[in-house]
Amino acid sequence: MSKSLGNGVDPFDLVSSYSSDALRYYLIRESRIDSDTEFCLETLRSTYNGVLANQLGNLFSRISHPVFLETIPEGQSFTISQEASETVEPNISAIKKYFDSFAFANGIEHFEKLLHYANQRFSAAKPWETIRRDSGGIREIMIDTLAILRLASESVACIIPETSAKIMSFIESPGLFLDIKKPIMRKTIGREKSLFPRMKTSN
Repeated sequence: MSKSLGNGVDPFDLVSSYSSDALRYYLIRESRIDSDTEFCLETLRSTYNGVLANQLGNLFSRISHPVFLETIPEGQSFTISQEASETVEPNISAIKKYFDSFAFANGIEHFEKLLHYANQRFSAAKPWETIRRDSGGIREIMIDTLAILRLASESVACIIPETSAKIMSFIESPGLFLDIKKPIMRKTIGREKSLFPRMKTSN
């Protein structure tokens, strides 16, 4: 991208198409402290669809679905399971470490690992098939997913603040920031719109 070549892009157009959160996430994800950052519209689109829409947006849609959300009793607090915390805790620690040293791209890698783990675990449980006969088992998956979503949302609130605020609007979790053992409580909400509607790819 060069001013002299006239091949720049208008950031306001990108915000209009992708949102300020998505553009900020992409730029920080691709930035490196010790080198220039390349800008590529195709990479922006693939990051938006692959991470923000398919991973974060999909996880939010799953957890906010009334049928699944109602497996978590309202007004009761819960904590993440030991099984899930063994995977989540090292990634949260890594995010803290990298963000504290301004290595945001490295921290984001661990944020994306959290999303992948939560989505993979949710898919493996197949709650859409088992909810009628095993609501107790689904409840544990839902609580862990809610806890992971809360931690993931808190960890990148400085990068995608509007999205994080939407996610946290239905999770009550008083206490220390990024405390993995902090209890969570789900709130009653209406069905939310997609956080990041999938962008059509160009032919």
